[in-house]
Amino acid sequence: MPNPTMKDPKGYLTKEEIQAMIDTAATERDKILIYTLAMTGRRISEVVRNLRPMDIDFDNNLINYTILKRRKDTKMLLPAKPELVRALNKYIVRYDIEWDQPIFTIGRRRAHQIVRRIGEKAGIQKSVHPHMFRHSFAIAAAKNTENVPDFLELKELMGHSRLDSTMFYMRFYPRKSKELLDKTYSD
Repeated sequence: MPNPTMKDPKGYLTKEEIQAMIDTAATERDKILIYTLAMTGRRISEVVRNLRPMDIDFDNNLINYTILKRRKDTKMLLPAKPELVRALNKYIVRYDIEWDQPIFTIGRRRAHQIVRRIGEKAGIQKSVHPHMFRHSFAIAAAKNTENVPDFLELKELMGHSRLDSTMFYMRFYPRKSKELLDKTYSD
């Protein structure tokens, strides 16, 4: 099966496909891994071995991620959906994960294998890999942007250092560009 590329919108996961993967995951760890990737749009390296209970503000639904792609490791405090924070808290408590220890103790390669296997078992007709969750998240978020400040917020949420990285996702919603053109110099 060919690997989807950034130019192929079919290479992204739908909400239904993500839910099918969560439902198909055999272990709680795998379910929460898929859920975390889908709900945050984070890079796999920002989730496995780097996300610790001490990075989560359970009261305010914030997660402090280490962004590894920049020249220096950078910390970014980003909002998270309350249901994700609750799920992570439940998982941390159930498995008695120490405050300063990684929530997911698997490596990137193992996470990739897990995601691919679950995608196959869920019947997804694409070669699923962890970064697809990031692209799926960005495309879903881009669909809901209305103006430049929204894209600046999305840029921050994705941890992109350059706006053009974020603007890439706009091409999946050309109607927004048409709406902007229609509004320009109109009465």
